[in-house]
Amino acid sequence: MKQIEQEQPCIDCEQMAEELTAEEMALAEAQAREDEIAFLREVACMQPRQITNQIRIRVKGIAAEYGVELPKNLQCSSCWIDLSVRTYKEIKRRFPDPIVANDYKLRDGVDVLWNGVRVNAQTMTDELAREWIAGGFPVQYFEKWK
Repeated sequence: MKQIEQEQPCIDCEQMAEELTAEEMALAEAQAREDEIAFLREVACMQPRQITNQIRIRVKGIAAEYGVELPKNLQCSSCWIDLSVRTYKEIKRRFPDPIVANDYKLRDGVDVLWNGVRVNAQTMTDELAREWIAGGFPVQYFEKWK
């Protein structure tokens, strides 16, 4: 089987074809999803009179993509606003926001007052931890540190 070269021009548009890596495709999909989420949030905040046919078409397409049932009354603008909210919730259910793991984590139960600043495991930030460690704070109070 002959391998397609990246330098070969596209037959339809005469532009050079570029292969997307899996990471680039995932980023593109995530960006498209974020655009859909932003649009649905805007629709959810609209007044019923602001709902146009173009908005209905886009909400319908996004809802269909995620398997959310259309409203029974297609003429009801409030129902389209409700559909945008239900679709938004479905997207967030399927793709929850990633949990950002901190580089530094205080041990559970540690409540510290250092240089006039009081923190615990829930309120410690990476920036503060770096500053404190550089200033001589003992690392044995951390569960995790870099």
